[in-house]
Amino acid sequence: MKNVAKLMVTLLAVVALAFAANCGGDDGDDGGTDTVQPAEDTTTPEEDVTTPEEDTVVPEEDVVEPEEDVVVDPCEAVECDEGFSCVEGECVADVTDPCEGVECDEGFSCVEGECVEDAPDPCEGVECDEGLICVAGECVEDVPPAGACTNEADMAVLQGDPTVGDTIKECAMGCLGNEDPLCATTCIVDATGLSAGCSECYNGTFMCSVDNCLAQCVADPNSDACVACQAEHCAEDFLACAGIPLGDGE
Repeated sequence: MKNVAKLMVTLLAVVALAFAANCGGDDGDDGGTDTVQPAEDTTTPEEDVTTPEEDTVVPEEDVVEPEEDVVVDPCEAVECDEGFSCVEGECVADVTDPCEGVECDEGFSCVEGECVEDAPDPCEGVECDEGLICVAGECVEDVPPAGACTNEADMAVLQGDPTVGDTIKECAMGCLGNEDPLCATTCIVDATGLSAGCSECYNGTFMCSVDNCLAQCVADPNSDACVACQAEHCAEDFLACAGIPLGDGE
């Protein structure tokens, strides 16, 4: 029995030692509670460094320049048939000089395509006083007096010759391009018998028509467009000069 008791004591001692080894043995651990500290979050939070986009858009300045006055050619893109040219946007017949290329002998001049003997200048050798000019061999006032056509002789021609109007227009057209400012006046005096003063009033209307109504009158001086243009630009001056309305007495 004693041996059994010793054996039991020995077993209990072994168990106690084993228990002590497992629970309190010196393995470098102090046997305390596991106090592992959680790792500190050392991550620096990202700062909001987003720089707001600066509004760098420069507003467009109002640099609209004022429109310049552009002169538009009325004949641009206008195509005319052969023998016609564009004048102020309209196709009109070309005025052909019938004497172009015609050569005449000395003492002869080309008139409407033919060589004719030169007529002596009626004003050659005629000297006029100051304020007077020579027309058809006569000295007349440089500036026609008001009512230059209202005298009896001129009114007789204007009212008695049904072709006088056409003759005046033929003289005017025949002097188109002539450098002599009295070309039409002299022609009218010679062709109709009108006085120089009255004829100069008609010459003034011719010059006015060249300046203001060439496109309307060059093709047909009797056209409605030509008459209307002359009435607008030239009739007032003719009335003051001749003393009768433009077109009357013809």
